Amino acid sequence: MKTLNQNRQLLWFTFLSGLVLTGNTIGEGVFYFLDRIMQLDIFVSHTQDFLLVFMTLFCRVYLQGGALS
Repeated sequence: MKTLNQNRQLLWFTFLSGLVLTGNTIGEGVFYFLDRIMQLDIFVSHTQDFLLVFMTLFCRVYLQGGALS
């Protein structure tokens, strides 16, 4: 905790990474719930999963690239 208080960039990186992972978890739960209710076909289900994982990966890489510079 002392390290995070001294280095504000590390604190923000940790916080934003946690938000990205939390958003991913919530998105996966919502997509699972919608799939159970609406009985979506396999193409739509895979497309939703791909888009969610792609957005999560993009946000993580963007955050890590900003943290390294």
